[in-house]
Amino acid sequence: MNCFQSLEVAMVRKQVLRLVSYPIWLGLTPSRLRQELRERPRNLRDRIEAIQLKDKQMAANSTSTQPTLFTERTFLPGLVSEFLDLVANTHPSTLPDAHKPFEVPFVRYAERFIELLVDLLAQLPTRRYLRVFLEDKHVITRCRATPLAHSPQGKLFNQLLNRFQFYQRFEIDDQEGTALTQDDIALIQAEKVQLLQRTAFKHFQPELNELALSNISAVEDRDKLSRHLARMQPDRLRDLCVKLQLLPEPVGDEPANSPDFMIEAIVSCYERRLSQVEEANRMSLYPDEHTLWDENTVPSTQFYTGDKVLALPKLNLQFLTFHDYLLRNFELFRLESMFEIRSDVEDMIKRMKPLYDETAVTGDRTSFEGWSRMALNIKGSTILHVSPPLLGETVPAQVVAEIQYSLYNTRGVMRDEWEAIRQHDVVFMLTVKASIPKGNYNDPKKNGQENGNGKKRGAPDGKGKSKKDEAPFQEQWGIISLRGAEVVEIADEHNHVLKDVEMDIEGKRRAGNKRLMRVRLDPAQYYKDTVSSGVGVGFHSGPDGNLVRNDEGEWHWGKGDKEQDTKPKDKVPTPPVYKTFNILLRRKPKENNFKAVLQTIRELMNSRTVVPPWIHDIFLGYGDPEEARRSVGITPTIDFVDTFVSYEHLQACFPGKKIILEGDAATVAPPFRITFVGDADDDNASEHTLRVNPYSNINMGPYPMDKPKANHVPFTPVQIEAIRSGVNPGLTMVVGPPGTGKTDVAVQIISNLYHTFPNQRTLLVTHSNQALNQLFEKIMALDIDERHLLRLGHGETELETDKDFSKVGRVNYMLDLRLRNLAEVERLARSLNVPGDVGYTCETAAHFNLFHVIARWEVFQSRCNQTAASGPPPPTFIAENFPFTEFFSNAPQPLFGGADYASDAEVAHGCFRHLAKMFTELEECRAFELLRTTHDRANYLLTKQAKIIAMTCTHAALKRGDLVSLGFKYDTLLMEEAAQILEIETFIPMLLQDADEKDGSRLKRCVLIGDHHQLPPVVKNIAFQKYSHLDQSLFARFIRLGVPHIQLDKQGRARESIADLYRWRYTNLGNLPGVLAQDYRQANPGFAYDYQLVDVPDYEGQGESEPSSFFYQNLGEAEYVVLIYMYMRLIGYPAERISIITTYNGQKALIRDVVEQRCARNPMFGRPHKISTVDRFQGQQNDYILLSLVRTSNVGHLRDVRRLVVALSRARLGLYVFCRRSLFENCYELTNAFGQFSQRPDKLMLVKHEQFPSATNPAFQRGVGDAPPEVFEVQDIKHMSTVVYQSPEVIAATTDNTQDTQMPDKDKGPE
Repeated sequence: MNCFQSLEVAMVRKQVLRLVSYPIWLGLTPSRLRQELRERPRNLRDRIEAIQLKDKQMAANSTSTQPTLFTERTFLPGLVSEFLDLVANTHPSTLPDAHKPFEVPFVRYAERFIELLVDLLAQLPTRRYLRVFLEDKHVITRCRATPLAHSPQGKLFNQLLNRFQFYQRFEIDDQEGTALTQDDIALIQAEKVQLLQRTAFKHFQPELNELALSNISAVEDRDKLSRHLARMQPDRLRDLCVKLQLLPEPVGDEPANSPDFMIEAIVSCYERRLSQVEEANRMSLYPDEHTLWDENTVPSTQFYTGDKVLALPKLNLQFLTFHDYLLRNFELFRLESMFEIRSDVEDMIKRMKPLYDETAVTGDRTSFEGWSRMALNIKGSTILHVSPPLLGETVPAQVVAEIQYSLYNTRGVMRDEWEAIRQHDVVFMLTVKASIPKGNYNDPKKNGQENGNGKKRGAPDGKGKSKKDEAPFQEQWGIISLRGAEVVEIADEHNHVLKDVEMDIEGKRRAGNKRLMRVRLDPAQYYKDTVSSGVGVGFHSGPDGNLVRNDEGEWHWGKGDKEQDTKPKDKVPTPPVYKTFNILLRRKPKENNFKAVLQTIRELMNSRTVVPPWIHDIFLGYGDPEEARRSVGITPTIDFVDTFVSYEHLQACFPGKKIILEGDAATVAPPFRITFVGDADDDNASEHTLRVNPYSNINMGPYPMDKPKANHVPFTPVQIEAIRSGVNPGLTMVVGPPGTGKTDVAVQIISNLYHTFPNQRTLLVTHSNQALNQLFEKIMALDIDERHLLRLGHGETELETDKDFSKVGRVNYMLDLRLRNLAEVERLARSLNVPGDVGYTCETAAHFNLFHVIARWEVFQSRCNQTAASGPPPPTFIAENFPFTEFFSNAPQPLFGGADYASDAEVAHGCFRHLAKMFTELEECRAFELLRTTHDRANYLLTKQAKIIAMTCTHAALKRGDLVSLGFKYDTLLMEEAAQILEIETFIPMLLQDADEKDGSRLKRCVLIGDHHQLPPVVKNIAFQKYSHLDQSLFARFIRLGVPHIQLDKQGRARESIADLYRWRYTNLGNLPGVLAQDYRQANPGFAYDYQLVDVPDYEGQGESEPSSFFYQNLGEAEYVVLIYMYMRLIGYPAERISIITTYNGQKALIRDVVEQRCARNPMFGRPHKISTVDRFQGQQNDYILLSLVRTSNVGHLRDVRRLVVALSRARLGLYVFCRRSLFENCYELTNAFGQFSQRPDKLMLVKHEQFPSATNPAFQRGVGDAPPEVFEVQDIKHMSTVVYQSPEVIAATTDNTQDTQMPDKDKGPE
């Protein structure tokens, strides 16, 4: 199974593909083989016939041995045959206990075999010939007829069969690999049904006469077709199957197939199947009580060990079509969201403590003794409106309900959070029926849940079950139903709709406590509930808008009977499940955007998905990986703008190349245009000749702000190669190890595209707001006009600048720019003595420019030309005749030197360019005068003016529909942190624009920058990580597929010794010259080593602890880390240069508690720059890192080497790791790093009488290699505590206030 999923390995691919190649068709029935060969190319028929001829010759020669080819072509057919015989003939035990389950190994084998077949059908190379074979053997039909499939123990087996059936019927041409359109599918279905009808009409009269004369829709219906076939005798059924080539001719005494099997074989072949899109559209976006606690689809993390098959899709290297890709991601993203929702629901239920109130006389006897800030009691629920389905649909178009709840018991922040619920937020309604008697509460997870008779639920005779056999959470806590909904509006007790802007007006909260929340339910789920509950009542939509039952018991939309027609029209079909809700649950906004993302994916499945042709095949996992670059070609001439800091830098970046310089090497300076002479499609730099053309920046005006900003980063040769590749069209992949300047490369690519292609637009996408803000801060330092920058989302508030790059901020900037430029126009008019209010609007300014500014400039140019034609002009000619001298009187003087006519003429042109730019900006501001609302102005800015648009991948997924509807367009996609982004979140940003009808996708280049050796995307459910590979990023998949990439090879973040701790993970990772600067050569004051592992034994007799599931803590390490931080602060280390990171959230919370108790209120210590987890700290760095590894019983998730690389690569100057040495150094995966730690003492080595250098104490001079003067060894935590608390600074401080710094009592942990 693993081999078939590793087709990227050439040796594996060569061997395993032989097992699923065309020779397996020799196992087909003769009639089916003839049919398939008639539809295939002639060469395939010739190959099959050649094999058949060779088999006959070998059969005649009895001494010949079977060749390898015979074994290969019979391997899988033999396995399938053995499997079918086994599952068909294996029955439950024949002992008196008739309900004894099947043997577990047999069940696991059956499930695993179906999983193998699903994997084979889900990849085109293994599917191409195997699908026909499996269809011919009726594997699905035979499996559904087995005893296991009809046993309760076969639930997972049946779920896997459903997935097997899905891929068996997948809408793709197996030979060509192209997706079938809806028209193709309809045509194929019609041809099949016509074949059935012709066969029935010709050979099976009169029993199938009605079927032969029926219309197609009647024949392809499963129930109706089954009824037709049920009238036939078994022998006639067998003949029909033979005629339809579904079964072979009977031979001898071969046992006959059962009628049920033959009927199912015919029906499954000729019934109409829902298309992929129809199935996705019918799938509810919200979970319900059944799917949420189904362990086969949403497994619990703590019980998944990796040895069980799951009914889940997998993200492998290859996908059949883009619909297949979207469907797999849709389902996995939906299930991952369900897992997170389930965790929130379970946490809320435990906090609410539902109990059975026996004293209640009427109504719901469930009371809630606890409380949760995320949940409130529902006072009542009502279905308000159900709209009839759209044309061709079966489910209602819209279902609106009203939920009543009260905020009476909410206060402060909790009330504000409930009042902050807005339109389109998602909430959940639950029905909980408790069975624990009030006053006898026991946590069911600990003691077992008791029912009203004093017995534990699910346990006979009051005896409890083991943890392994205990009832599911849903049953333990009495969760009857769960439904999701989208908020439409919220009204107060007077039915006045509350707007978001009404919140906290003048510091006053909304009046009253009663709230009416109108929500939009999921129509598919509502339709399912309505049908299953037997509700069929008329409603608002008129005589044809009723959900009624016909004579055959089927529900449909129609008029209904007379009794129903006479019912009041104000009644709405309300299934019982919607009348009993008693809990309203909300979730944190950042964690509750799953519905919008799922809607986006479903919209993509329903739309025409157009991917650039140069990435199409590679995206699906096929074709030549080089095609993403070769098919679009390489630009021969590139304007590198300010990429190079000097000509010498340019020479150093192209070693071994022949450089032809147009100019004098002694005087040339950047910027440069470079032409790569030779084979433009050959990316081998050593075979190119470079033609370097230096040019001067255009004089844009006399003011300092007119001078262009320049890059000052001396890029390495590999970085230059990445920049060049990023400017070229096609796919560029850059692997950036820690500290190698990924962000600088990305920013320079953006700058070069901005200047080289001024009419193109760039979309910048990252995983986190922090990474996006880092990019934006560096973009602003380059020569990019800020009016062309736009930042979407809510993270712009974290930018370290006073400028607002959000849509509203950019609109305000443009309005302010308009006012400033209009004021300049007024000043220009006064300098030219032009009367009138020319600076009133952008339109009046444009007229002034045309009739007064341009006219004067043209007259001035004419004079210059005439004077130059009659002879050399005098040096003072420009200064005497320039028409705008008075306007530029506020520029640095003298404006014109008067010594040289040519230089003065260039200054004059620069001044005019300054004026032209001013009027160009006003022309761009003109739209903001015409558009009156901020919303319209912001949309205009997004779609027309901004050239560099930045957003997170989450924002792109949430807002794709809005962006497409606005006509958003872009030419370049650049993604930073690409290795941390989910597959689907990488794919969606490629499709934020509609395709052009003629040219297809407008996207010209895609730049992916990341590091697959660091942490992958965050997936909380370990089963989805390990089994379904949901944490696979598109970046990592492309690397596995062999797509060419550029790996940056010089790091400039950490000391050389610290970089050695993770250098082994990368190929040829060197150091930048910057790591030899003074900061890197100087030792860490007070420490004997620049990095060290500190062994932390049990503290107070305890190592790690787990207050709740996966919430690991280690008090000893927390105390030690905080003491080291206090020590560093005492000897002068700045707090902002120290960060504390750990591998678990529980330890992070514990360290924060210790810091708050010991340091936060004491100005001598304060808080460190960051206290975070390793995962959250990825992409960040600091000078000094204190790392706590927490675990003492097992290594935990640090066994993932990618997490280790992140943890060790965050420090620049000092890294101090606190852990249980014996545990981590014996872990094989960590050997390369911990082997270096073991070469140094595992007791913390400190140096006496050293202070951190500062302005008042700059005397520290010890280098990294110098022997420290007075070293002492810290024995343990208590020793370190003595060092800190007996320091003169602390003793002096405790004289005034001892409370803030004293150690806690022995038995008292941090608060």
